[in-house]
Amino acid sequence: MSHEEKTPRLVVAHGDPAYAALVCHTFHRLGWDVYLADSGPAVRKLARDVGAQFVVLDALLPNESGWLTCDKLRLELPEARAIIVAVAPGFHEANFAVFVGAAALVDQGDGVQALLDEIAPVVV
Repeated sequence: MSHEEKTPRLVVAHGDPAYAALVCHTFHRLGWDVYLADSGPAVRKLARDVGAQFVVLDALLPNESGWLTCDKLRLELPEARAIIVAVAPGFHEANFAVFVGAAALVDQGDGVQALLDEIAPVVV
């Protein structure tokens, strides 16, 4: 098994540069290969190219929302688990996350720990 196959890979696309940097830094420190994308199409291409196990998506990505990107990613790369990050998500967003096939929906206000809580049990 090569190093690439052993190292978990994460693609991050988030409109808040500070949040994106914190996510990237945290996962990189934990030994992940982390890639940053700036749009839905870039996320999908990068996830395919690097074989990402997880993708973190801002619900409000410009041009192509994280919701639409998640739905497309589910069809194009079903083995990648997409986590949508929203500000104070409610019942409507939770239902929509299920509809688009998100592995999880987290509140940006809960910080990176919310992502770790969703990802850690799956990776172990």
